[in-house]
Amino acid sequence: MIKKLKYIDILYFHMMFDILLACDIQGVIGINNKLPWSIESDASFFRKKTLYTDLPSYKNVVIMGKNTYKSVGFLNGRINIVVSSSMYNERHLKIFGTNLNDDNGSNNENEKNLILAKNLQHALTISMLLNDIEFVYVIGGADLYKEAFNHPCCRFIYLTEIQSQFEGDVAVNRPKIYKYFELCKASQVLDIDRLTNKEVTLHYNKLVSKRYLLSGKV
Repeated sequence: MIKKLKYIDILYFHMMFDILLACDIQGVIGINNKLPWSIESDASFFRKKTLYTDLPSYKNVVIMGKNTYKSVGFLNGRINIVVSSSMYNERHLKIFGTNLNDDNGSNNENEKNLILAKNLQHALTISMLLNDIEFVYVIGGADLYKEAFNHPCCRFIYLTEIQSQFEGDVAVNRPKIYKYFELCKASQVLDIDRLTNKEVTLHYNKLVSKRYLLSGKV
């Protein structure tokens, strides 16, 4: 007998999302609104993960805070949603073609896909209403990560842990992550941090939300 899905189950399924996060052994993720490192394998993993879809005609959504957007800029080939209550209130959730940096405008045609949302839940609702979307990723910054960690629709964290210590002014709580998420897959690579020319080890950990495990939807 086929179980009938309740509306809330369907809603839950379509709002599920994952987190992409890179940090050092202390949980540092940034300094002066930039990455404290420059590691090709880390950048390549992020690029491939956010661009890959099973269906070639589909796209993925990346959700980020305003400062993260200012740091990374528009990510081509993906639907970019910027969470900023101030920007949302000012522009009323409209697609626009200029960078959030007032002095650095852009005429990039792809930026027609840039969308504003007032909070994470709003961004997830927008993602659910878009057509031809496969995966939804939260990619920072710290405040958005904190909200995403505790969200009931979070499934996985793709956590890159760089086995070194960096100076930084923004960090995440690593122990708390492992309190609510369980390791389900791990690998590691060696690479060079191009900012220091030092060899670093990267641990690629896929973590699953314990809440998601208990839901039986895995």
